[in-house]
Amino acid sequence: MRRRAFLGGVLAGAAPLLDAAALDHMAAAVRSARRYTDHHLINHLRAALDNAARADGRTGPRQALPAALGVCGAVDHLARDAPSHVRRDLLVLGSRAAEFAAWLPRDSGAPAQATTYWHDRAIEWAALSGDGPMHAYVLLRKAQATDRTDAARMRDLAHAAVHGPWILPPRARAEALQQEARAMALTGTAPDLLPGTLDQAHDAPATAGPPEPATCSGALCAGYTRDRLRPKAPSATARPDDAPNARSRCSGST
Repeated sequence: MRRRAFLGGVLAGAAPLLDAAALDHMAAAVRSARRYTDHHLINHLRAALDNAARADGRTGPRQALPAALGVCGAVDHLARDAPSHVRRDLLVLGSRAAEFAAWLPRDSGAPAQATTYWHDRAIEWAALSGDGPMHAYVLLRKAQATDRTDAARMRDLAHAAVHGPWILPPRARAEALQQEARAMALTGTAPDLLPGTLDQAHDAPATAGPPEPATCSGALCAGYTRDRLRPKAPSATARPDDAPNARSRCSGST
């Protein structure tokens, strides 16, 4: 009974994607996580999340989804009774896991509500943990997931990611500025206003350190470089998913 209630509360719109074996896999991940404490718990969940990302790259989202949801479920379950210093680290990791999980149902053909649900959980956990850059990054990901028929919302989300009460890391800022420029083009912004935003996007990585191998739990946009920026403003017929690596599913991999 506890297992069914737990799954009902955590999986929401994503649960229909999972078969019985996948549900058992997720429940096992939660049971396993409870055996760890303090930094061992965080490291265990972090490794599980990065392994899920590698599985996604090898075999696709349906294989990675149970493990990603297992991490989200473990965070949701364990953070309730964790000491404050462990709880914050759990929520930071949970925000990364939820952002990753948001893209997996989308690529599996699930309704958009599943993506929205996990993006909202990612923002909630980022806010509760005080992780402003991650909060901004999820706004960017929501902008990338917005259909081009709602370009005004796409623009507002990308603008908020860039200009909100936080400081995005340089590589993440470059990607957010690029998405804002794309949305500006889709909303009919005068062409002479786009180069300034794109110039800011191109300039941002100059202040970053060297690119790093991308992981779900690592630095935001660790592998994002100028090579992934468009050399010119996007056209009004461009789709949101035309963004370089927009469908990359880890926060560290764009």
